[in-house]
Amino acid sequence: MQTVSAAPNRRHPVKERACLLYDGGTGAIRHIQHVIVMEGGHDPDVREIEVMCRSAFIKRGRPHEKLLALHIERHALKPFKKYRVDPAKRTLVEEGQKR
Repeated sequence: MQTVSAAPNRRHPVKERACLLYDGGTGAIRHIQHVIVMEGGHDPDVREIEVMCRSAFIKRGRPHEKLLALHIERHALKPFKKYRVDPAKRTLVEEGQKR
């Protein structure tokens, strides 16, 4: 969901990224962590983002030690699309429409 504000004193997103945790054998994505950096905000590096991603997954009671991480730009994930990771190429692959 996107929110737009016309107020001149509001901060705006300057960077959007995502970290995916996926099964290295099948490429199945197990968790997606979205990161939005607002104007003047802290811009975490990939290590920090991965720690946030794994922490969120742990809070759901899921094991994460064997999952691999892939960092992508947020706009690479389109709404209503299904994705997996190509384990050999470590790239995002669109599989089709979500129901």
